[in-house]
Amino acid sequence: MGTGILGRLARAWLVTAFAAGITLGLPGGAIAGENDENLLDSRFQFGLGTFINGSKLKIRLDGEAGLIGTPVDWSRTIGDKDLSRFRVDGLWRISDRHHVRLMYTDYNWSTVRSIEEEIIWDGEVIPVGASVRAFFGFEVAEASYEYAFVKRPDLEVAGTIGLHFTSMEASLVGRVQVGDDQGFVERGGTTDLDAPLPVFGVRSLWRLRDNLYVDLLGQAFSLSVDEYDGRILNLRGFLIWQWHPRVGLGIGYDWFDVDIDGEEDDFRGALDWTYEGPQIFLNFAF
Repeated sequence: MGTGILGRLARAWLVTAFAAGITLGLPGGAIAGENDENLLDSRFQFGLGTFINGSKLKIRLDGEAGLIGTPVDWSRTIGDKDLSRFRVDGLWRISDRHHVRLMYTDYNWSTVRSIEEEIIWDGEVIPVGASVRAFFGFEVAEASYEYAFVKRPDLEVAGTIGLHFTSMEASLVGRVQVGDDQGFVERGGTTDLDAPLPVFGVRSLWRLRDNLYVDLLGQAFSLSVDEYDGRILNLRGFLIWQWHPRVGLGIGYDWFDVDIDGEEDDFRGALDWTYEGPQIFLNFAF
């Protein structure tokens, strides 16, 4: 994993912790009676909103003949930008203690620019000054099972096990002049990576007041098989204001990091990738 995990954890949960502290200092913070609407008892929850994806990517794509590629710091060499993307989260409480959770989001960005340093990509050399078409995109979906080992009217703590599926595409294609009058050729190529990694973690939903909740999640996984290494870490923190029994408003932060080194399907090389950003969403409960 990358460095600064504690700093990233603090950033991921800053919004919820700050808002929770303010809320607990306000009057009227007692939990409502047992017969009131409680988000912890809702059979279905559905979050629909906007996730401002900020992606940080370091990637190396090796050639088939064993030629080691250049590690490319995508933001510095190619550039990128934060994008507001659709995101959906869902929770089904099959019973008080058994739950199923789903999530989906995506991101894609492309550009054309001249590179300022030589890049070896997919076994081909793209020289300094070449005009490069670059694309980076991903889709992330997750399905997980939860077991609530703590279940109270104001607190739910669950262990989670699930599958975090990432489908990623990265492309670098440079237009390179050959000789003085022999025209141009294209060098580089496109790589695809489908990385289904299991994850294990803990999630908690804490009722601060009658209509205000904090939802926290941490999950991780590491796998090493032969020459393949894969690691994943995900931290999330959300504050949910359920102003109506069926509709609420949520705000929070999500941070996700994956490291892959080795060969997987069409991908040969190394990947250190983080996506993170704030999220605002409508929370529906039934």
